[in-house]
Amino acid sequence: EESRAVLQYVADGGVLVGDTMPGYFDEHHRTRNAIAQSAAIEVARHDVARRIRLDIGATAVTAITQHALTAPAARALARDADGVPRAYLQQHGDGTMLLLPFELGSLQPGRPRAPDDDGGSGTWFASLLQQAGLRPAYRAHASDGGDAGTHLLRVEQPYVDDVGNLALVVATRGRTQAEPVPAGTIDVTLPGTWHRAWWASAEDSALQPLAISPLDGGRHRIELPEVTSAGIVYLFRQHAPLLGFGPIATDAGAAEARAPAADGHHVRMRADEAFTLPIQLVNASEHALESGELRIDAPSGWTVVPAMFDVPRLAAGAMHTQRVTVTPLDARQHGARDAFHHPQPMTARWSDGRGRDATMSMLVDFAPDPAQRSLLLSGNASWSSHYPHRLDAHVSYRHLAPDDDAIDDPASLKGTRGALLNGFGSAGGERNSSNRGTPVTSHYVRYRAREAEILFDLRTTRHIARVHVVNGPEHVTPLSVETYTSVDGKHFAHNATVKSSTPALENVIALHQIEARYVKLRVTWPDVGGTLDEVEIWGR
Repeated sequence: EESRAVLQYVADGGVLVGDTMPGYFDEHHRTRNAIAQSAAIEVARHDVARRIRLDIGATAVTAITQHALTAPAARALARDADGVPRAYLQQHGDGTMLLLPFELGSLQPGRPRAPDDDGGSGTWFASLLQQAGLRPAYRAHASDGGDAGTHLLRVEQPYVDDVGNLALVVATRGRTQAEPVPAGTIDVTLPGTWHRAWWASAEDSALQPLAISPLDGGRHRIELPEVTSAGIVYLFRQHAPLLGFGPIATDAGAAEARAPAADGHHVRMRADEAFTLPIQLVNASEHALESGELRIDAPSGWTVVPAMFDVPRLAAGAMHTQRVTVTPLDARQHGARDAFHHPQPMTARWSDGRGRDATMSMLVDFAPDPAQRSLLLSGNASWSSHYPHRLDAHVSYRHLAPDDDAIDDPASLKGTRGALLNGFGSAGGERNSSNRGTPVTSHYVRYRAREAEILFDLRTTRHIARVHVVNGPEHVTPLSVETYTSVDGKHFAHNATVKSSTPALENVIALHQIEARYVKLRVTWPDVGGTLDEVEIWGR
């Protein structure tokens, strides 16, 4: 049924772009091959996927394929190095089908490239779309009229509701390192005609008006600020107001408190410091917004002045800003030392009293009290060298038991500090080395014994807050983990024993600021073949 609907769309003049085998399976994973059969196309699926090379003038791209098409009525737009067609253009009724028998997401440049060079793959694919009768839905321009950084920008398909309100996601290409795109403009095709737009950046909670002007053919030109990672353009016909929080302001001399949080953007406050917070209420709709009441909710014990205030009637496209003064509860004076170890929520609520409401929340991040802050002492490679709560104490470890021939510690054999400190072998950032079901053996230790003793040397006496023992990805998990500490390495005191009745990925042993230089772990498994992935020691 779905395939029939797609084919009817094409027959009525639409364009279908399909990679691999569009319509090959139904919703129950039964082979149907409905689209290919209706278009007189034969599809073959090979047992093994392979990478193919596609020449693009003087350059080339590669892609992965497990399929082959035979399309007598189609025109071949591209061939691989063996001369096999890998891009077809076929008419179907009044429409067009662009068929690509390879995984479109696997396209890679076939030659070394600079960071800002796609090796020609983008230009090549754009030419295929153009031959299918498609034109770009948007074009980006730098503020100076050039194209600096514009190739990094991605504008997604607009989200539109039944009323016609529209949200447009704009983002960079999302690599590990930030790649900000300078301020510029985008020309984008939108349904309807628009004269007002608002920007909400992913890096903060504020709202910013954007200049927008209609062009021809449904296109609009929108002026964008710098895009650090992503943001949303809001275009509303009829909608409840938008709420935003402007940048936090503190008194002079609070530079340490205003240091950014781990994300590099949010402000980190001190627990005993009052701050000013601008509250924004935006009427992004095309009609006036009647007056209402705005209330600020904060954690228990905090004071907000004013905590409630009236908002006047707002014309279409207008914004009202009210600054409030927030004084957090000084946790140190009330014995609540853990109250500011995590960000605290604040919420703004607007209501017109007649059933129309809007709500917005944000988190206020606090700089930990240096006297209470726990640092990562063991310097595990899974934590970035830029992590603000890391103190590399040059910790090392050695096994007291079992014998060396019963221990597989592959990282230590390569001259590193050992697999228990060299991070997790996970492409997705998980706290384990299972790597989505494929264990990375170079990142964990395996024991051919039922018990192991490991001694960690912190190099100097520290206050130890806790120890994290992360199990390896194999099925034999610990029965118990015992922790011992010592100042001189000769006399050890037993601190805690964690027993696991059910398999646990991670055991956390609280040591409550014990003074010690040495930490000894005794781990017991129900059988040989137990594994340990990582050991983290936290303290100060």
